Amino acid sequence: MSTESRKSTSSRLIVTAIDIGTTHSGYAFSFRSDWTRVFTNEWKGQKIASYKVSTALLLNPDKSFNSFGYEAEETYADIALYGEDEGRSFKEYYFFHRFKKTLKTTFTKRVHRDTTCKDKNGRKANAMLIFTLSIRYLKDHLLEVIRRTVGDEINADDIDFVLPSQQFGARQQKCLCEKLPFR
Repeated sequence: MSTESRKSTSSRLIVTAIDIGTTHSGYAFSFRSDWTRVFTNEWKGQKIASYKVSTALLLNPDKSFNSFGYEAEETYADIALYGEDEGRSFKEYYFFHRFKKTLKTTFTKRVHRDTTCKDKNGRKANAMLIFTLSIRYLKDHLLEVIRRTVGDEINADDIDFVLPSQQFGARQQKCLCEKLPFR
């Protein structure tokens, strides 16, 4: 039996995979009615267009979300070069670039709620916070794209989310992802 003739086993309207990769992140999704047709987003940076976005997260000095992906890289670079409106230095911001890579050594140890990531300035923040904010950004971006396509009636409850864990530390990464407060 070919895949085209099989029905989706999902009870939700949409299935999406959100991938936080070592260097790039992104998502892909399909509709239950035509599950073999997979859609992705085209991300655009300064001179880059790709189906994945840079794995970069910028947090404000109070550790609240600022931006993700190419926007995080560009915003951090602008603050470093030109400063920012309130006179804060780029060193006051938390910039995590390819942060999954920084966890590689952590994954050989026990992963727990207090596991941390180091930013570009050597400051630490909770890995659960970093992953939660990154996944939330990608989830919200996905919802925005879907709503532009099919309408505002779609919400997160209409979607089955898959978080793949691969390569290094798969078991430890799975443990971390299972503890994420996915909202």
